[in-house]
Amino acid sequence: MKHLCQLLLLSVTSVSATVSAAAPYCLDSICLGSTLDQLQVKWKDNPPTTQARLDAEAMTQGQDIKAIYRERNELLLASESTLRDLYPYVISRQVFDNHVLGKLREVKAYCSSTTLTGEVVIEGKDRLFVTVRAVPDNGGVGKLRVVGIEKQFDIMASSLRPQDKPKDKALRADMKIRYPDLIELRDLDSTRMSSVETSMASAQIGYRFHSEVSIPLTLRLRDVEDVALMEESDQASPQCKKAFGS
Repeated sequence: MKHLCQLLLLSVTSVSATVSAAAPYCLDSICLGSTLDQLQVKWKDNPPTTQARLDAEAMTQGQDIKAIYRERNELLLASESTLRDLYPYVISRQVFDNHVLGKLREVKAYCSSTTLTGEVVIEGKDRLFVTVRAVPDNGGVGKLRVVGIEKQFDIMASSLRPQDKPKDKALRADMKIRYPDLIELRDLDSTRMSSVETSMASAQIGYRFHSEVSIPLTLRLRDVEDVALMEESDQASPQCKKAFGS
């Protein structure tokens, strides 16, 4: 019995080591778990429309901009001018581009799990998006970790473009090989999850019914590693507690 238990323990340890050593999912040279400054890509500019900028100015004019951020639980330690400049991106749309990245260098500390999405410049008609989240960095400013990668392919639902059906089938087969736990969904934008397995899957593929283009086939990779939230971590910048309390 003792020998059997030792064998079982060795087996479990071996499996755990294999899981923990598994490489993170990557797509187009971008890997989950990377930090934003490690990515060698070009970002697509995403300025607010004239109306969106006017709306942002109306919402913030004469208001305490730091209080607005705090109400939205976007705790960035930065100057008022920086926060006002970032408002149409961070507060209104939760997006970033080259302009935002420049302004984020002025942030003295990330004190909440700020989450932003940017679009990568790529060739062709496909679209590639990267989502980053602020995570603790051993008491430093904080770093932006890649927690999501989404690629919208130039492949439409067969009801819209019947000729895309063979490409759809081939792509799904290829993705199943590349991402072993891939879950196929009809609607990636649905708020209903059919199972715990689906909700926890790090790779999903399906159609986006709420998209800027007409229902594209989309691959979505998600970071499922248990990373401490900035708000709950003792590794956040000490300036956070001074500025925002516990």
